[in-house]
Amino acid sequence: FGLAVNVGGSTVSRGTQQAGAGTVKYKAPEQFSRIFSAASEMYSFGVVLWELLHGARPWVGYHDAALVMAVAFQRERPPVTAADSVLRQLMESCWVHSPEDRPTFADVEARLARATRTFATSTFRRLYAALAGRAEPISYEELLTGVKGLILEHAQRHGISAHDANIYFNVVRDNALLAAAHGQHGADAVNELLRDPARLAVRMYTTAETLPANSPNDGRELCSILNETLREDKPTHAIIFTRALNSFCVTGRTPGSLPVRWPPGNEVWRGGALPAEHHHFFTVGKTFRVPSFLSTSATQATADQFMQGRGMHNGRPAYVRWTIRFDASRRCNHVNFISVHDGSLAPGGLNAPGANPHVAREDEFLFAPYSVFTIISVLFRDHPTSEQPHEIVLRASVDNLLELMSLENAPWV
Repeated sequence: FGLAVNVGGSTVSRGTQQAGAGTVKYKAPEQFSRIFSAASEMYSFGVVLWELLHGARPWVGYHDAALVMAVAFQRERPPVTAADSVLRQLMESCWVHSPEDRPTFADVEARLARATRTFATSTFRRLYAALAGRAEPISYEELLTGVKGLILEHAQRHGISAHDANIYFNVVRDNALLAAAHGQHGADAVNELLRDPARLAVRMYTTAETLPANSPNDGRELCSILNETLREDKPTHAIIFTRALNSFCVTGRTPGSLPVRWPPGNEVWRGGALPAEHHHFFTVGKTFRVPSFLSTSATQATADQFMQGRGMHNGRPAYVRWTIRFDASRRCNHVNFISVHDGSLAPGGLNAPGANPHVAREDEFLFAPYSVFTIISVLFRDHPTSEQPHEIVLRASVDNLLELMSLENAPWV
């Protein structure tokens, strides 16, 4: 953390030529046992963040011996009175007792970048605008190349072999092609591939196939891979895929699309988990953007069923139900209706009785990346369950293009 400046500490605090010395008020617990690492400096950074948030010096009135006892043995930290925020959460993660549980400086940089990123400053906006202004339509070769690149990039980032990634891509591609040809004959069997690659994109997005990860039962579906890439604003391989999916907007659907069954009551639902560290963001009246696709269901029961399987976070209950309301007359210009699938979710796949990949499994409404929402109401429970989850009600913007590009991005939805 560099040489410390004397701010009123003792002689022990001011000494910097000995390995065990330094500014005591900023030293990590393990340093008092002469254990030093980059994680120790991360602890010091956490104390500096405390200073920034509170406008004061830490541990005023503590002598060195009392401070060592408080930090190293009683695991105390400077009293926190600052409002919950990204910086407060970062501070508290930096000064946890175990060095191995602290973030790295690379982690901190990434978290701060996510917190300050907006649609206006995003790489996504620049690449998407260039693609939207292109005259020629998306080809199936471009789509498949983009999806393969997306999968390979994800695999490299998460330590998954290129061999496994290529196998996964082949399965996703083949499932989509077989679903597109299902029930078709002759030239019609390749019609979707040659003339409607956007529909093929939707089939791939809906796949239930997962990419194996380093630990058992930790595979990721393609939709999850895509959304992680969008949240991290690394959309080079995702932009074609995203553009193709967005061609299924309910206000500008491709010719031959089935009619949209708009949800009764102009509401859709989403179920999942909302970690406690993100509660501070969701306050009534706030308007924000979601930087990834946002999947919702026209039936609350479907969303609640999903919540039951995804409502835990790091072993703790974090169940949440989102209700999203549309304007009763103008509705929403940037939500996609998912009307086809690849058959992978149904037991038995395409051969299952009644399985028809050309008909929607459910009325799923998929909001485009960087969609805008306003918080109508929030109910956080002390002990959320699948029967009594946290409940957040949002109002969907009628048109993203009419909203400020500088709105905050939600850290989690």
